[in-house]
Amino acid sequence: MEIEWPTTLNLSVLEQQAVAQTMKGLDLGICKALLFEVEQRIGKGEVKKPQGYLMSMIQRAHRGDFKPYLYEQYLAGMDANKCSKPKIVFSQQKPPLNTDNKTLTDQERQARSESIRQFRATLCR
Repeated sequence: MEIEWPTTLNLSVLEQQAVAQTMKGLDLGICKALLFEVEQRIGKGEVKKPQGYLMSMIQRAHRGDFKPYLYEQYLAGMDANKCSKPKIVFSQQKPPLNTDNKTLTDQERQARSESIRQFRATLCR
């Protein structure tokens, strides 16, 4: 997995390997969004224990509860500079969701990440 580690997150090589192992099974885009989110929140002084916060965010991502709010804002700002007019695209039928609010299945995670990719791709068409 190719990960660019945030400079604000002071991790040793061993810690980086442990975090990368914990991220195993997550989409690379989710990993990048997660690290961006953690870096931004550390930079704003919102996080007291960066390593603990990072690990809890990884756990959220595995459960499907991670919302990349700051990363989406960042991408929207970049897309606003590139796009002249936004388009609205209605998605096709959604796959059945796990309604017990526990862990998402691999199929649900893949469907979610694919729908996010498609949405981002359609923003600047």
